[in-house]
Amino acid sequence: MGALLTLSFPDIPTKIRLLVQLLHKLSIRGVNGPEKLLKVVKNPIIDHLPPNTIKLSPSQFTFCFDQK
Repeated sequence: MGALLTLSFPDIPTKIRLLVQLLHKLSIRGVNGPEKLLKVVKNPIIDHLPPNTIKLSPSQFTFCFDQK
């Protein structure tokens, strides 16, 4: 059997605090070690992705439905 993946989503004040910290320090580190969880990167973002990565834009998620 595979491992069970559990995700917890922070509430709005926690998200705001993390975004402010990210903007001030340019990175967010994990509590238990030096691992960086989030990091601000320079544009264009494409330069920071691995080669042969599939890139999706929000416009590719637009769906049209026929009304019958």
